[in-house]
Amino acid sequence: MASHPPTVERSHSVGFVIQAALVSLAASALGLWVLRWVLDRPLGPEYGEAHHTLRSLLPMIGPAVVFCAVSVLLVGAVGLLILGVLASHKVAGPLFRLQRVAGFVERGILPGRIHLRATDQGVALATALNGFVDRWKGVLAGHEERVASADQAFREWVAARGTRAEPEALARFRALVRRDPAGPP
Repeated sequence: MASHPPTVERSHSVGFVIQAALVSLAASALGLWVLRWVLDRPLGPEYGEAHHTLRSLLPMIGPAVVFCAVSVLLVGAVGLLILGVLASHKVAGPLFRLQRVAGFVERGILPGRIHLRATDQGVALATALNGFVDRWKGVLAGHEERVASADQAFREWVAARGTRAEPEALARFRALVRRDPAGPP
């Protein structure tokens, strides 16, 4: 199993994208504030025309920065929505299957194996639950075999009652019952 599941790696990537968007937004706001601060200061007569040109650009720069910030936020929100859907698909589906199998086991039904994609979360849990169910199926098969053998030995003993074969049939039946850990000693 990987040291970091894919969802954890994706969450680090998402965190980086969010952090980059916030830093970009803060840098844009700081740049706009510096520009406004510089343009609000009185400049000497030699800078009059440049000041007037920059001042005339200010009404266009403000909406452009706001548009860029809103665009970054919208793209980020859509990206987070898509990543959220993908992450829930990798977690919710396997969790539902694991819960359903655990409910069957709780009711005493031993279902088939749980199949998850390698990229799904909970693969280790599904593997452990599959192993548990397989071991219990083996235990139950062994008990069913012993019960069938004990039933056959009991029928042979009942059929042999009153004959010379009765002690031998009774001994086989008792030996089978003693071997069964759930039976009497």
